[in-house]
Amino acid sequence: MKVKVTTLFSILVVFFLFATIVHPMSLTNPYHKSGPSYEISHEPTNAFKETVREKNISTSNPTPVDDLSSDAQRAFEEAKDQPRRSGDRYAGSQYLGSVNVCKDYLYYCNGYTDSPEFPTAETHENSPSGVYSPQYGLVEDTDGEIYLIETDIGGDSFGLGGFVELFLKFISFGPYAVFLTLLTWTQRNNNPHKIRNFAGYGVGMIVLAFVFPYLIMIPYIPAGPTTILGFVGVTWLVISYGVINLTRSKEILMRDRGEW
Repeated sequence: MKVKVTTLFSILVVFFLFATIVHPMSLTNPYHKSGPSYEISHEPTNAFKETVREKNISTSNPTPVDDLSSDAQRAFEEAKDQPRRSGDRYAGSQYLGSVNVCKDYLYYCNGYTDSPEFPTAETHENSPSGVYSPQYGLVEDTDGEIYLIETDIGGDSFGLGGFVELFLKFISFGPYAVFLTLLTWTQRNNNPHKIRNFAGYGVGMIVLAFVFPYLIMIPYIPAGPTTILGFVGVTWLVISYGVINLTRSKEILMRDRGEW
């Protein structure tokens, strides 16, 4: 009876290991890979004056900050907290960069729901055809101060992040699922306790894969393929240990039977 229960348990773990490979919430970065970057300039600064002059931006009718979306207001306030640029003609600007926009399928995320969108001010700059130009907008904060917002979309880019994550999951969960399948098939009568142990590690892999996106939200924990590679490496070490352990067990069994 125990052997049948152990075998069934192992088969279920194998099934969920394969399912984990294709599930979008497993072993993934919780944020989208790329997005616009943002930079603001306060009205009295050189950065504001020089940009308005060079881009010939109309400074009339700034948008009140309260009219922005919650994500845009958050980005605006975070940009105001950044250190001011110094030492050149664009001194005074405050660079926020890109923000962490959450993927839709997470149950919780500490990033932005959507990419912040700011109003676009009228410009009279003549850009060459096909040449990308950042977007500019004017925002008035609650104190009546005017800020110039530069949104640098950066154009379309082709990212391999999703393919890399899928590949890393495949070479981690796939081989372990195959290993556990072969282990169960060949050792279900002789070593059911070893099957339980390795199936238990498989359960740990599955749980960690779905907890991983939330762990990445903790500061100082690196995100991306490098962290996942560590997970892959540990899994292959467990597979190697299992193969070596089973080989030694078989040699001992054959020696005891006089077959060696």
